Amino acid sequence: MTAPPAPGAAAPAGLIDVAEAVRTVRELAPAGELPAPEQARALVRELRAAAGTAEGLVFEVMALPPATEAQARRAMAAGSVAVVDRLGWAEANARTFAQLAAELEPLVARPQGSGLGRLAGRLPGARRASQLLARRTASAQTGAVLAILSGRVLGQFDPFGAEGRLLLVAPNVYRIERALRAVPRDFRLWVALHEQTHRAQFAAAPWLRAHLRELLAQFAAGADPDYRRLGAVLRRLPDALRRRASLIDVTADPAQQRVLDRVTAVMSLLEGHADVVMDAVGPGAIPTVADIRRAFDTRRADAGGVRGAVADLLGLTAKLRQYERGAVFVRAVVAARGHTGLARVWEGPDLLPAPEEIADPDRWLARVPAHG
Repeated sequence: MTAPPAPGAAAPAGLIDVAEAVRTVRELAPAGELPAPEQARALVRELRAAAGTAEGLVFEVMALPPATEAQARRAMAAGSVAVVDRLGWAEANARTFAQLAAELEPLVARPQGSGLGRLAGRLPGARRASQLLARRTASAQTGAVLAILSGRVLGQFDPFGAEGRLLLVAPNVYRIERALRAVPRDFRLWVALHEQTHRAQFAAAPWLRAHLRELLAQFAAGADPDYRRLGAVLRRLPDALRRRASLIDVTADPAQQRVLDRVTAVMSLLEGHADVVMDAVGPGAIPTVADIRRAFDTRRADAGGVRGAVADLLGLTAKLRQYERGAVFVRAVVAARGHTGLARVWEGPDLLPAPEEIADPDRWLARVPAHG
């Protein structure tokens, strides 16, 4: 627990306190197993080496125009790769969430005339106390979610971080490669391929980061923080669990849902494309790639019980569906026009697939010419 602020202390500057969120992760999440020190050092070296190898393999598959590839390589060279433990991953994401929350929070509509709003207006210090309570609650909730996710994530490219850093989570890679009985070298390169594909996507489309920020801003602008809605949300939770819906599905209004559909379409493209690229590299670079894919997909489908319910509420089940829908879209476009034709999606926001086009690739193919 953090100590209460001293009397007269300034109200918090942002909604999420990174230190508080990280403290929650430390309390809730196990550190994860690693091999003996010498083997752990080798694991770190091999993950770094895999990230370097994966970069060239990704560009071979993506078939970008020469000028775009040169630009993307320069952008990736300016970034970094870090091999981290679970807490390191969680702290990096807490910082990103805090940054995004600080940017988006002024856009959130304020409740008009709610009991809490009237109370804050009448009592001295009530507004500051309300801000402190919201900050501590949001920080603890962020930490709790990151604690759950920290045991599942193998790697991540964070486009919103300060330098577009790629993170590889060593304890989770080690755990999953053992659970799948995968060849360590092959599995580590396979994981690195997925994350380096994400780096290449944002490097090839430097406008994509701002596009996603704009969509998040539109979503935040429609948010309603009126606490009177909480009871209605809680009443909808049992039905949400039965429908395997996420918390966002429960809380978003129709306008927000339309924005969310656009975000989902973009994320489906990015995730599906990364899945296709990591498999397209083939047995020449990863001899056991087919075995890894079969074992990994089986593991993805096995979540059930409490674990499956938590995954549903956090939106993780929807994320797995993104891989599937996005991969179907990418494979259809590649079958029709090759990776060179697919590369048009990196040219600008108007060429991204719309939600209905992710589900029906022929509509995107009909709308977007093969050559610009």
